[in-house]
Amino acid sequence: MYLSVLLDVTRIWNSNPYAGMVRLQGGNYSNEGLVEVYCNGQWGTICSTGFGTSDANTICRQLGYDSGLRIYDSLYGNISQPIWSTNMYSTSYATCFGSSNRCPSSSITSCSHSSDVSVTCREMYSTTRYATTFSTCSGLISYARPATAGTIVLYRNEVSSSSYYYGIVQLYYNSRWGNICDDNYYSSSEADVICHQLGYTGASSYSRAGRTSYGTDTNQMIIDDVNCANSNYLTLLQCSFSTYIDSGCTNTNSYDATVYCCKK
Repeated sequence: MYLSVLLDVTRIWNSNPYAGMVRLQGGNYSNEGLVEVYCNGQWGTICSTGFGTSDANTICRQLGYDSGLRIYDSLYGNISQPIWSTNMYSTSYATCFGSSNRCPSSSITSCSHSSDVSVTCREMYSTTRYATTFSTCSGLISYARPATAGTIVLYRNEVSSSSYYYGIVQLYYNSRWGNICDDNYYSSSEADVICHQLGYTGASSYSRAGRTSYGTDTNQMIIDDVNCANSNYLTLLQCSFSTYIDSGCTNTNSYDATVYCCKK
């Protein structure tokens, strides 16, 4: 048994929307409905591909509830709406969409509105209610990164930027952002190529997140076994790699590949 809590929709969802704000639309009650996320100045939907219980919990915690469940009612978004997310990623205790997800520069094309996500949010106990405010989740997505396959940015202490010359490597691939597994293949050649792509002459060093002070990036590993036969390549996607992630990299953020580029 759970409580249904009615919310002031206009005050919470529509006042000064920010990148990564979420809301529920079209449900019978304010704690259920089609999930919409605000990106690039427009409300859009989330694709059900890869969407699980942790993601439903994140959406509902951002709205001030304890937890959530995906529902399968036919609450499809308007066909003119963009689809802003697929393979959404959430940690077990995430409270914001923007904690581990970003806004793409254009609508996702690998999904249709028939796969839009809807959820029901729950408040099990008033003592565990999430005190989520505007400031809790705003500012986590400062801008929409160019969402083209192969785009690389570097991450340090909860901020990602294409202007950083050192940090945890983030790669956009298969319509989502993720990390590179630092295993036996990740070496100076791969680090050099990453730095070349970012506009630098090469890498002065490379490592993994567990050995640096760059913070914890909660994105999932997205590629493994990166192997650049030539350190003079200009983009990482010119190298060979695998989308199968070894077990040693699936349950930890400590093996995220990092790089320190030579400044221009």
